[in-house]
Amino acid sequence: MKSPVTREKYQKRLEKFFDSLGLEGSTIEEKSKKFVNLTKEKGNG
Repeated sequence: MKSPVTREKYQKRLEKFFDSLGLEGSTIEEKSKKFVNLTKEKGNG
C-alpha cells in the first residue's frame, strides 16, 4: 500500500478484528504475531 491513509485504515480495521478476538498486545505487530501463533496451534480445519 502506497497511501499512508489507506494503510492506516487497514491497520485500524485489523486492530478491531484482533480486539474482537480478545488478543492481547500493545501494538498491532504483537497482536499479529499472537494471531499467527494461535492459528498455527489450532490448525486450518
